[in-house]
Amino acid sequence: MLEILETMVAKKMRNSFLVIILLFSFIDLKADTLDFNTYLQNVIENNPISDQATLEQEKNIAKYLKSKGYFDPKLKIDNDNKFFDGKNYYNITKAGLEIPSWFGLSFFGDYSYTNGTYLNPENFLPDDGLFNAGLEVNLGKGLIIDERRMMLYQGRNFREMATWKKFKVLNELILNAKVIYHNWNYNYEFTKLIEEGIGLANVKHDGTKEKFFSGDTPAIDTVETFIQLQKRQSELLESQNLLRKSAVDIANITWIDGVENSSPPTYLNGDSFKDIVDENLLATEDINNPNINLIGLDIQNKEIERDFKRENLKPELALQYNVLNDPMSPDPFISDIPVNYKWNLNFSLPIFLRKERGDLNVTKAELNSMNLELDVQKRNLENKIRQLRISLDILAEQIKVNEEVVSNFNELLKAEIIKFNAGESSVLIVNIRENYYLDSKLKLLDLKKKYLINFAELEYYIGNSALAFE
Repeated sequence: MLEILETMVAKKMRNSFLVIILLFSFIDLKADTLDFNTYLQNVIENNPISDQATLEQEKNIAKYLKSKGYFDPKLKIDNDNKFFDGKNYYNITKAGLEIPSWFGLSFFGDYSYTNGTYLNPENFLPDDGLFNAGLEVNLGKGLIIDERRMMLYQGRNFREMATWKKFKVLNELILNAKVIYHNWNYNYEFTKLIEEGIGLANVKHDGTKEKFFSGDTPAIDTVETFIQLQKRQSELLESQNLLRKSAVDIANITWIDGVENSSPPTYLNGDSFKDIVDENLLATEDINNPNINLIGLDIQNKEIERDFKRENLKPELALQYNVLNDPMSPDPFISDIPVNYKWNLNFSLPIFLRKERGDLNVTKAELNSMNLELDVQKRNLENKIRQLRISLDILAEQIKVNEEVVSNFNELLKAEIIKFNAGESSVLIVNIRENYYLDSKLKLLDLKKKYLINFAELEYYIGNSALAFE
């Protein structure tokens, strides 16, 4: 019976060592280390989402350029000619330049030339044509703000929105990248912890076999320790699976081939995990959340639209004045003002103004809704930041306590192993001490990962994630 059991245990141990060698081959101990800042820089430089953020910024800058186009000078040339049955009925040519201004004034000047057998007397001009220079001003609707100025003012906000929209996309990308990196590091450390457990189980199993062969322990204890070793091997397979998946996530978000073969720095050990966080954010009042700023800019644009629609309640009162001059006359324009000029006054006003009042009321309601939405978003943001800061304070205390717990369980395990080797303890008690020790280390790793992910979320909501890459 003793020989059969010995053969069975030896066979299983050979298989066990083959499994362990296979599992260890998954980890390249010479792999390059991918540090946190280099990783984030790779994400910003290579991930297409970062390029999309730049395109979003360029789109809003283009909107600003479009709004400035409403004030571009406009060159006009118009020619109307009729030639029939060998006769020149009429030829009317007009070329000019119109210059809109930011003050609600439009300046223009043109040259007109006409001739023809059947020219309308209204269009008779001097033989050399006629110069015309003048201005147009709105004295009612459009005096304070008109559509051109509304588009320009909103366009300036679009230029600022371009920066915040890019910041918003990068902020979300960096948060996702940080969560992926911390999970990768956690799975790496978890795998190393399982390997440590396999090493402990191996030593324990070898010691139990020696005691069994010397007659100091029953055969069933060797089976129990071997089952414990197999269980740890199964856990290692599972951790390796999670590690490889998280490494693929790293390669996917960095868009770098082969980066999944790198290894993370072991910052989850000791206090070094805090080296990658800025703890000043735990108390800062400087909030730059892009969502809040974008809503604020949307509200500013809506306020500009409201002012424009309020201006529409005024009557249309447009005055146009033109100075006319024969281009061959030696006298300047100013000398001909009393004689050669043309002016026009245009007035109109809807009696009930129902369309204008309706448009204004709709805009006011939309503006009130946006202000309420801004208040809700600000309140939610403040509460979320407060919750994260509370969680981080509690997690920091838990980490301190659990570091002591790990140290104490380690001392208990060492003492229990000494007692076991002296024959004063059992495999069952050693297994319990060992499991408590490994579970406490796993709990500590989990707390540190939660701390880092919560801190990444705090940076996201405060709006600090993308600032370092601007």
